[in-house]
Amino acid sequence: MKIPVLLRQGALMMLLAVSGLPVAAQTVKLVDGRNESFCRETKQLIETKPRDVLYGVHINAQGDVNFSMNNRAWFDKIFKNPQDGITVDLVLKDRYACNSTNYASHTLPKGRFMQPVFLNSLRKGIVDNGLDQIEIKIGTVPPELRGRLRDLEGNLVILKDGVICYYTFLVDIERALWDLLPLGLHTDTVINTDKLLDTTVKEKILYTRKIQVTVPFAKSKAPFNKADLKPLYDSLHLTDFRIKKIDIRAYSSVEGSEQANHQLQQARARSMIQALQQYQTAGIKKDMIVAENWVEFNRDVQQTTFASYASLTREGVKAKLTDKTVAAQLEPVLAKHRKAVVTIYLDKKNGMETVAGENLASQFKTALAQNQVYKASLIQEEVYSRIADSRLPSSFADKLEIPQEKEFSILLSNRETYRYTLGLIDEWEALENFQLLFKLDSSNGRIRYNICALNFKFWQYDTAFLKPAQFLQDINALKQFNIANALVQRMLINYHIITCEHSRYRRDYAKRDRSLQYIISSYEQLPLSDEEVFSLAKYLSHNAHRNEAEKLVAKRVVSIDVNEDLLFYYLNLQFYKAVDDYKVTYKSEIENAISLNKARFCRFFNSINYGGASFQLLGNKSLWELHCEHCTP
Repeated sequence: MKIPVLLRQGALMMLLAVSGLPVAAQTVKLVDGRNESFCRETKQLIETKPRDVLYGVHINAQGDVNFSMNNRAWFDKIFKNPQDGITVDLVLKDRYACNSTNYASHTLPKGRFMQPVFLNSLRKGIVDNGLDQIEIKIGTVPPELRGRLRDLEGNLVILKDGVICYYTFLVDIERALWDLLPLGLHTDTVINTDKLLDTTVKEKILYTRKIQVTVPFAKSKAPFNKADLKPLYDSLHLTDFRIKKIDIRAYSSVEGSEQANHQLQQARARSMIQALQQYQTAGIKKDMIVAENWVEFNRDVQQTTFASYASLTREGVKAKLTDKTVAAQLEPVLAKHRKAVVTIYLDKKNGMETVAGENLASQFKTALAQNQVYKASLIQEEVYSRIADSRLPSSFADKLEIPQEKEFSILLSNRETYRYTLGLIDEWEALENFQLLFKLDSSNGRIRYNICALNFKFWQYDTAFLKPAQFLQDINALKQFNIANALVQRMLINYHIITCEHSRYRRDYAKRDRSLQYIISSYEQLPLSDEEVFSLAKYLSHNAHRNEAEKLVAKRVVSIDVNEDLLFYYLNLQFYKAVDDYKVTYKSEIENAISLNKARFCRFFNSINYGGASFQLLGNKSLWELHCEHCTP
């Protein structure tokens, strides 16, 4: 069905009258036909396309506006006729200012339509980026908006017969940045590494055990003494372990001024660190986050007669708690919220802690001469631990000379593991070294495990790097060499993650789906850390299984000890479906995120082209109110 030209012009004039930009600035005239029957086919096509067929609009630093899609065949299905085309609605962040009354308006355009590009020009402009990825330049941002690129987004508009049949804004999500499950490499145990709480810091720390404990605080009190920490000391067996790092999240209850609460939290965190430092002379790496405990307040207050407080702003709650009667009635609830969540990373003591650095090399040489391999491994562990902590230079490791003999294959394997983990050699050199060691001792399960773990690094990006069937056999064979079943299971999940990707690129969708089903059915059998949950969630989202990703993450995000990256990824998943009238049902998770890292939460509402999820999420009233409460000066 075609719309008469006069009707198109008349309808457009009404749109221009309520547009966010002056009528004089708007030169492109379009009619919104999304509710008309002739748009039904386009709508059905988009709704029924495979979940992994994706498209987007990106504005680069030069002001070029580009449309991209990852499936040429589906591009051809959607755009078939000469009057089928694309335009972009350029929207400014000003629309969502906290004093705006127009932020939730559904009127089109939300900003300014660019000149449409129709089928013949679209086809001529296609740039093939490989792997079925295509990109088309739609145009350039007008000169008067060129200086405002950081506050500009482009919404996709699909035209059929010159009429708007589909309109959407786009939300960015970390779907493409998928990771394999972390495997670690084997020495006497699996070497683990962890980033600091501040995810912008790339420093890693080596540890063999991680314990998390919760320590309560008395109201308005910060100090600790040795007696307070004795139960913690006993449970950690600190006589057997060294503390490598402490992460502390110190929480106050929500009454009182935010500034005073932050000062109290910092004092509590410092007190915890000082108390734990008493148990060893070596320095302890530390990181801390201090926050008011809004997550548990909003959860627990709903079980009281003050349930309505959960829907108030933070300032509204604080105002209510200035009433001494209310504060006294809620004190049993608030008392539970004053605490520190302490994560302690430990290394088992090896008896070499007090040996002077210059004596370690000589003792190692003596241990080898006396065929004391176990003692030599303890010295080796101590040397590399001191290198990791910058107490010894990396060159010191060269003093630990090991004969290339089978009886010392454990030490040779340990050496390559430490060198790789500490960044002293790269993946390729490590793999070559382990392959040489395999020829020396093929019965060593640690060497076999490490070869498999490193193979993933290369097979991930090079489909011809190895033979998949043989690699699968090698992984399954690890059980015969005393490698823990949980480690083998992680490798099998990683095997299917990569198989799934390679099958998708070959368009072998049946094999891809089998691998996806294996991943989904297997991960629930493993005790996963937050970091591993984060890796799997990104991968499931990458394959358009956002519901599965959300289900996987949802179990953890209401806990105050949740990994920050995992929590923010959950919010990103929620924002992906946060259309204008979507009811926000995850306020506790948002409160958790604001407490952990308010600046990071606010960055969600930057332009999609400059690291944000999309400022147009603010078309949702609840998100707009939260943004205006927490993210404006």
